[in-house]
Amino acid sequence: MNAKRKEPKRKIDSKKTPSSRASISLTDSRSKWIRTERPFTLPTYVKDALKKLDDIGHVAYVVGGSVRDFLLNRTPKDHDIATSADPATVCDLFPNAITIGKDFGVIKVPVQDEQRFQDILEITTFRKDLEYRDHRHPTGILFAGPEEDARRRDFTINALYYDPKTHRILDTVDGMDDLRAGIIRAIGRADERFKEDALRLLRAVRFSTLLGFKIHPETALALSHRASLIKKISMERVHDELEKMMTGPHPAQSVRMLSEFDLLKHVLPEIESLKGVAESPLIESEGDIWQHTLKVLEALDRHYPERS
Repeated sequence: MNAKRKEPKRKIDSKKTPSSRASISLTDSRSKWIRTERPFTLPTYVKDALKKLDDIGHVAYVVGGSVRDFLLNRTPKDHDIATSADPATVCDLFPNAITIGKDFGVIKVPVQDEQRFQDILEITTFRKDLEYRDHRHPTGILFAGPEEDARRRDFTINALYYDPKTHRILDTVDGMDDLRAGIIRAIGRADERFKEDALRLLRAVRFSTLLGFKIHPETALALSHRASLIKKISMERVHDELEKMMTGPHPAQSVRMLSEFDLLKHVLPEIESLKGVAESPLIESEGDIWQHTLKVLEALDRHYPERS
């Protein structure tokens, strides 16, 4: 937890699980545009969507988790597009679009990948969020540019934009520095980011354990400070995050971190209450039931090492 703003670059071992550190080269360290060493191989449906937006004169980038995973040599699970096109324009381009999130600049487009599996491509308009009142959703939005769009996002490593036309990354929040150093850092003031959207509390822990990254001290402090806000989030969304942690590569570490940041008592109080509860004398193990539970979760890592 003693991560500093600038940490030395770390070498990549290509034989290790691709959750190490970012592998990119800077062509101009003073620029917010960073050229990648290799092109981002995108599914056909993503390239087609980008081309449609480009053909009518709109800027369109791949953004978020898939860019992060690409830079870490991980296989992206899905792709999102951020664009200058407003939602009405996106809907005109994609007549089968799902418009439930249209008021927030979000359009979901049903697509088929190369294996003809159904998927959803999320296309969002560059925007700035207005005031949050329910610790989850903004009261409104203003259409803006990519820099404002980046500032509304959760963590620096998730606010990177890939331009497929130039094979460059747009970084306006020092996300590349944190990606290389292996740091989870909230964008701007961490306390405010968690107050706006309390689901980010769980996402910080999940990304930390998934990627093997440290949580920046300021972000960690805000995690504990705002932990009780997780009660404002629907159980369905909490369940989704917990399920990803428990089926991820390090479930025991996830539970430890949830407890460390005072989140476990709000989302899994039954697990937290196991601390100090003596085990049955019939069980030959050391420690209390809490420790025994962690050992069971750690066993999942050994039996299912392919999870990521």
